[in-house]
Amino acid sequence: GADEAYISLLTAVSYLLALTQLGAPLLGRWVQNKKRIILGCGLGEILMRGLPAAIPFIFAPSLQLGAFMALICLSLLCGYTISPFYSTWVADTIPKDIRARFTSRQTILSTLVAMVAGFAIGQFIDFFPETDKLRGFIIVFAAGSLFGWLGYLTLWRAPFPQTEDRGQQNRPSMLLQPFKDANFRRAVLFYGLWTFATGVGGPLYAVFMIQDLHISYTEISIY
Repeated sequence: GADEAYISLLTAVSYLLALTQLGAPLLGRWVQNKKRIILGCGLGEILMRGLPAAIPFIFAPSLQLGAFMALICLSLLCGYTISPFYSTWVADTIPKDIRARFTSRQTILSTLVAMVAGFAIGQFIDFFPETDKLRGFIIVFAAGSLFGWLGYLTLWRAPFPQTEDRGQQNRPSMLLQPFKDANFRRAVLFYGLWTFATGVGGPLYAVFMIQDLHISYTEISIY
């Protein structure tokens, strides 16, 4: 039942919630066990991402869109909360001399997996008749949640490196330090304008492909 305005609002909210990462320096000063918050919020993020599949069975139609928005916001909040700490964990774990090579290989592998999985999921959704698409989405959400939890349970076994005290780096004023560099300001300006340009139409591409071009989910996943 979501219209174009709701989908655009959902995308805008997801960008807005990214600002919560600015609170990472303050949170880092209060939280001693970083590994616990990464795993706890990570499992919560996966849970909130999977629960929308249960919305049609729990909420009345008038409440379904609000419940969907709430679950997605909670999921994003969990993900953005742990993002800076997880990135620090990776940076402290991977030696400097292989960090760039490791990151590039990880990105390539993740992209290939996403391409294969996206194509397979698109075909799987198209396998269901139009009147039974909900069942297909429920299966996809459930499978995604399972793999997500398995990933975090595997991460649970990884040691969290002991690093030097980052007390000075956790000061909120450190967030402003990069803006003293002119090249950084140019990069931020470019990225901001580029994101605005792609964000104007980006949220509605999928809507346009489904409603106006009548493209199948398999073709959408290929694009």
